[in-house]
Amino acid sequence: MLQTLFHEASHQFTSLAGGSGVPAWLNEGMASFFEGTRLLSNGKLDWNLVAPGRLYPLVDDLRGPKPHALANVIQGNVDDYRVYYPWGWGIVYYLYNAEDAAGRLPYRPLMREYFQEYSTDKHLERFTEFFITRAKVDGVTTLAQFETAFKAWILDLEAMDKGQIDAARRYEERADQQLALGDRARAIELYGRSLERDPGHPEVLWKLAAALESDQQGDRAAGVLRQWLAATALDAPAANAGDAANGGAQGGANGAANGAANGAAQGAAAAGASDATRFARRREDALARIARLPTRARSASRSCA
Repeated sequence: MLQTLFHEASHQFTSLAGGSGVPAWLNEGMASFFEGTRLLSNGKLDWNLVAPGRLYPLVDDLRGPKPHALANVIQGNVDDYRVYYPWGWGIVYYLYNAEDAAGRLPYRPLMREYFQEYSTDKHLERFTEFFITRAKVDGVTTLAQFETAFKAWILDLEAMDKGQIDAARRYEERADQQLALGDRARAIELYGRSLERDPGHPEVLWKLAAALESDQQGDRAAGVLRQWLAATALDAPAANAGDAANGGAQGGANGAANGAANGAAQGAAAAGASDATRFARRREDALARIARLPTRARSASRSCA
């Protein structure tokens, strides 16, 4: 029901912003893109999600005996209007989310101008001008090369959606890359996607908290740090691993353990103690950061005082 509402509302926006010249694939693609939206319990919207009802029909088409050609879809040369729903969704979702080898989003910045005031019937020429000539993606200088990259990306998306690829780690790696590029907002989004696939992953929670803190989102950062403390609470006894291993090593030395085994045990003890120390320091750091982060509740308390 909600997806239908978003779909139909998008058509109104498309008519106002794009004009009457918007091709069918783009009209239905934009509307289908917003089907990947969900209403959260706090009243906010989570969007830019995969729409399974569009992804899998597109995959079936691409793997079918006679898949549609990208050029025909763009130009409107198809014999069934329903083709525009999965194909339009796939093209729009790809343009919005596809990254180049450096992790940048080459197509997203071009979409607004491409979409607005669409007043030509030369659809293929316009598409090529924006997303091949202007985008300047390495290895993509023709529509055929664009189509090859698009199909590979969609099939990879299917594998992620089915769990055939570790999507959580893939999102984490992409988030790390975006953070290195200085795009905190994108990194925060991707760390969040990683946690959706692998909730409570301590390292991702730690990275997300740091990114939120740098982005001056104190409330969210404090909340994520609390999640990290909860997620690692059961790991606290591991701080005794070093003592246990060390005790085992001493017992072996007092017995008849050979030097090699004793050395290995001592190495394990040292590593365990080192890990325990790092863990304890990180927990102390988390608690200290929570205490000093500027949150709404703390600001309100100061105002009342």
